Parts: sequence; C-alpha cells; structure tokens
Amino acid sequence: MISKISSLNLNLNSPCINTKKPNADNPLERTPKADTVSFSGKCSQAKSNKSDLPQELKDAFDNKVFKFKKESGEVFEGTIREYLESSISCWSDVRLSVVKSGVIHSTMLENALEMLDSGLDYSKNYRIQAGPGTYFAGYQDMSYGNIALEGTYTGDMAEIPVFESKFYDGIMNNQEIIKFAEGFAPTREESYKLTNKYCHDLLVNEMGIDILYCAMGSNSCYVALNDDKMSLRPYNFKMVNGRHQWL
Repeated sequence: MISKISSLNLNLNSPCINTKKPNADNPLERTPKADTVSFSGKCSQAKSNKSDLPQELKDAFDNKVFKFKKESGEVFEGTIREYLESSISCWSDVRLSVVKSGVIHSTMLENALEMLDSGLDYSKNYRIQAGPGTYFAGYQDMSYGNIALEGTYTGDMAEIPVFESKFYDGIMNNQEIIKFAEGFAPTREESYKLTNKYCHDLLVNEMGIDILYCAMGSNSCYVALNDDKMSLRPYNFKMVNGRHQWL
C-alpha cells in the first residue's frame, strides 16, 4: 500500500466554513440546538447498496489485473486496489482539518430534507469522476442547487488521501471491468452499480478511507464514502412550520 506523506505544504484555496465541533461525547447523537444529525446504518443505503456482492465477482476484482488509463495518458497495470493506491498523490492532515470544520453540499430542498431524514446514499450520485460517494466543497458552491447542507467529519482518520484528478474515470471507463461485471448483472447500469459497490467497500472497509479529496482544479472536492462518519445540518436554511427560511 502506498506510504503516507505528511507535513505537506499544500495550497488551500478552500476556506473553512466555521469552527463548530461535533458532539464530542457522542458524535452520532442528534444535537437539537444545532439541528445536526449523523447516521449509523439508518439511511436508505442500507436497503439499496449494502447487499452482498457476488463472491465470484469480488474474488475476481480482488485478484484480476487490468490496464487502467489515467488522465495524464499514463497506463497503469494492476488490480483495482493497486490502481486506487497508485492514484493517491499524497496524504494531508491539513485538508482533513477543513472537513472537520465544515464542508458544503448543495442540492435541491427535497433532496436536502431526505438526506437530513434518511442519510447519505452514494447510489444517487451522478458525479463519479472523484469516486463512489457524496460530494462536498470546502466553500459555498450553489451550482448544483439553491439549498446547502453542512457536513463535518466525525471519524478518526488522521490524514486524508489526496487523489489524482478524475482518477475514478479510469475504473468506470474501463470496458474490461464493466464487461466482466456485466456477467453478474442483467443490464449495463446494474454492472456499473456492482462496480461502484465493490470500489466503495474496498475504499472504506479494506483501505480504511472514510473521506477523500480529489484535486480537480476549480472543481476539486471532498467525497464522503462512510456515511457513519459524516454529520449533517442545514447550512443556509431552517424549517419553520413545514417551510424553509433562509438564514
């Protein structure tokens, strides 16, 4: 596995949102005053994404060697895990401090209320270049909706992996991988879901990555993989008598 690089001088263009801390005694406990909620297996992902992968597919993905084309044009040959490890450009404790202070996910009101009620669900994410998770920015980016949620990381990672730009395209555009997954799925769309499921579980359960940072220039983002380690709260609105009010 790639060795971690610490004490990096990274150029942070993403300012911290605030300095509010999660509930230190119990980060999974609802905090009424801040209207903050974190999730531990409650979200709809428990139904849609957490079913077991076919063991034959997992075994093959664990051991089969593929050729991956990176955005730079470089071709990497190895297993999916080896490719993911090769896509980590560095590790940074500075980047992680931004997530602990608060990062922003913009969406529509209906989606925001569902996320606050039921949790994150990476299967509903249509942006995949930075991995199979829920995307957050280190600043208020309202290009994806007029409502924003604030997320804070409550886990115990000491550093955050900084991945190469669009690294996940190397997996999702890999026709050999998709074609192999199609042997276990009725449609190509389902084969993509199986591949996402495998990569998501690999990153979280085997590589121990709750959240990652993808360096993509002006579209750089944080990607929350482990729902249980993210706390959510309304950022620019509140609900009063069933209606939202801007803060």
